[in-house]
Amino acid sequence: LGEKGMADADLLALYRRGGILHLLIISGVHISLLGTAVFAGLKRIGCPKNAATAAAVAGIGVYGRMAGMTCSICRAVWMFALRIAAPCFRRTYDFSWVYACFNSK
Repeated sequence: LGEKGMADADLLALYRRGGILHLLIISGVHISLLGTAVFAGLKRIGCPKNAATAAAVAGIGVYGRMAGMTCSICRAVWMFALRIAAPCFRRTYDFSWVYACFNSK
């Protein structure tokens, strides 16, 4: 997970030609889907909302770290965390709230 140098060039070329190379690349969509699945699964088994939120954010943070925490992964982890945590603070996830989180003094 997160190792770029271990992929065989011929295999990558086959994936690229087949149009499925994007399945190997971790993106913001993957981060959001995984985090949302963890959150929804925990809620489904009866976990309180705040605990499910904390577990999902922590889990995605660990996953992002395992994947190498590149700039795009770091941004996706932060955006997921802000999106999933907003209701816990009685906030909506919109530009003004995200901007305030990153620009508060």
